[in-house]
Amino acid sequence: MAQSCPHCAAPLPDTWDAFCGSCRNPLPETEAAQPTGAANVVMEPGATQPAEPHTDNPTARFWQTLTEITPRPTVTRVLVAINLVIFGLMGASGLSLNQPSPAELLKWGANFGPNTLNGEWWRALTCMFVHIGILHILMNMWVLSATGLLVERMLGNAGFLVAYLVSGLGGSLASLWLNPGVVSAGASGAVFGIYGALLGLLQRQRTSIPPAALTGLKNSGLGFLAYNVFFGLTQPNIDLAAHAGGFVTGFLCGLVLSRPFTPAGVAARPTRNFVTGFGGFVVITVGLTLLSVAPPKIVLIDRELERCEELDKRARHFIRTGHERLSRGDLDGKAFAETIERSLLPEWREARTRLAALRGTSSHDDAHLTLVLDYMQLCEEGWTLYAEAVRTGDDRKAQEAANKHKLADALVDKIRTN
Repeated sequence: MAQSCPHCAAPLPDTWDAFCGSCRNPLPETEAAQPTGAANVVMEPGATQPAEPHTDNPTARFWQTLTEITPRPTVTRVLVAINLVIFGLMGASGLSLNQPSPAELLKWGANFGPNTLNGEWWRALTCMFVHIGILHILMNMWVLSATGLLVERMLGNAGFLVAYLVSGLGGSLASLWLNPGVVSAGASGAVFGIYGALLGLLQRQRTSIPPAALTGLKNSGLGFLAYNVFFGLTQPNIDLAAHAGGFVTGFLCGLVLSRPFTPAGVAARPTRNFVTGFGGFVVITVGLTLLSVAPPKIVLIDRELERCEELDKRARHFIRTGHERLSRGDLDGKAFAETIERSLLPEWREARTRLAALRGTSSHDDAHLTLVLDYMQLCEEGWTLYAEAVRTGDDRKAQEAANKHKLADALVDKIRTN
């Protein structure tokens, strides 16, 4: 009679490994040691029932030990549920389930250098639960379910949660450092961290794990890493920085959290969990602080563009109200010209100089900056001519100033769409 997995009820073949091929949960020792059709069931002399099966399978005993030290891998299932619920809420709000826009993702907490490093640090965490389309979340949740249940049994519930969150934050930090101008979201950094933690743990516990299980686990982890590196290098819009940061962080977590699969090892878990969680929090906080103090160029560009936009609004309001007062006779032309030259133009030139110094981040940023700088140059020339016109009453210079500002206004639409 065919048997089924006690965890997910999936049918088991006549011979199977020490863990279920569907849910990856370890099978009970006696089942793994005695597949259907096995011939090593013995009868004691005079006995009416078969004797206990002989189990000499160290791999089966290893999986049984994991089940005993961490009976319920609930954290993995809760994380999957949270991600699915949040994605459902995103869809219910009207967000596209196939290709949400960067603006929509930012509303839900995606990671983006100019925002995250400008006071919205919480995005480094929330981005781990925001996904860019249904295929993105299905792939991440499938991988998390397939591997998370195993790694959670090896690290314990709390240790697994620490490794997951710290790895995800490590991925976010790497993304902010290397790809600050990209809107980044998804659990990929944390999932890579789980594989990193698995390999780190296997490195520390290689003598405690049966050779057959150790080889299989290492091949699985390295295979996942190789495939995703290849996939990331050949596909666009893949945040390799977050993947690499999550993996390296997870590997370090695995080294620290690793303890023997014994009662003494289980008793030492809380201390290791605290050290890893607190240490990871401190390192990531320091990293975010350093990036905020000395941010990547794209972040500086975004901040400088905001300052220029605000300065532009103030300058236009100043010129408009001054012109109205000048027309009414409430303001002397010479005094108004001196105010433009003494107050408006120096600040405008400084802003343009700071922005020009930030060229070189990428071709896209340079194209946008060139348009903005051209706009600022035309405005500066126009205001200079206007100041001379109101001082001297020269209508020709006033017309030249108006022409400069018409050219500047024509660049506004290009700047908004670039």
